[in-house]
Amino acid sequence: MAGKNHLRSTPTFHLEKAASYYEDASYTWSEDSIRYMNTVSAHARNNYLYMQECGYFRTSSPYYTERSSLPSYLILYTLSGQGLLQYEHDSYPLKAGCCFYIDCMQPHRYEPQKGQEWEFLWLHFHGISAGGYYMEFHSTGSPVVLIQEPFLMESTLRRILALNQRKAVYSEVLTSSLITSLVTELVAQKLTASQSPFRLPDSVHDTVSFIQAHYSENLSLGQITGRLNFSKYHLSKEFSRYMGMSIHQYLISCRIQAAKELLRESSLSVTSIACQVGIPQTSHFIQLFRNREGITPLEYRKMWKNC
Repeated sequence: MAGKNHLRSTPTFHLEKAASYYEDASYTWSEDSIRYMNTVSAHARNNYLYMQECGYFRTSSPYYTERSSLPSYLILYTLSGQGLLQYEHDSYPLKAGCCFYIDCMQPHRYEPQKGQEWEFLWLHFHGISAGGYYMEFHSTGSPVVLIQEPFLMESTLRRILALNQRKAVYSEVLTSSLITSLVTELVAQKLTASQSPFRLPDSVHDTVSFIQAHYSENLSLGQITGRLNFSKYHLSKEFSRYMGMSIHQYLISCRIQAAKELLRESSLSVTSIACQVGIPQTSHFIQLFRNREGITPLEYRKMWKNC
């Protein structure tokens, strides 16, 4: 890891700050990390949802950010690794595919889990309707949600970043549209979930942990339930209720997330990656990847390298 900067109670944010603003942070990120700070026009402040800061970070300990009293809303999406959010007197683990949406006026802290590298995209925003979207999202409890359409989330955040790096006259209007679609999707997904996916029954939690540890193996539903000693019918029903997808769908999601990391971080062939994530038939892997992400593995690799 490279690029270290320790900050203690000395704000560097390019945002408006309340009089009681507090920040304590240790910024440790990779050289390929990106942080973009926006100068917002008066027109955008008065009429749009507008981006304040956004970026891509690949971090590890001792990276952390702790703050309060910042007039901003933060969306952070985990690409790989594991992080931890502390917010409103509770702690939330952040794994690949998890997204949190918080009000930065409230005390909060986020950091990699011990011994873990943590890769994420993030967006600070505000605007005329920002509070309303947040209240709708927050009304169901947990600030964290497991994203059902990961390509949509990742591509939207990357597009916001790219759009504002190449500033144009239409950037603020397009950025507002993208932020609106992003928070609308988050609110819609949250409101359709019966409960937060982070307050799980033991059976569901154990299944999630088992799949994350063994996704590269040749697993069937019977093997998973048998090795965990759970009823196939009961577990399938509970898993779908709390996770919003079947056990098989979650297994595929874990495999695709792992494949995306290998596509970004390695030069392995698509065939080799397919085998490593537990899908030995390359054609089947490409089809699954396209069905979930909307593009082929090679197109995804090219898109990420161009961002």
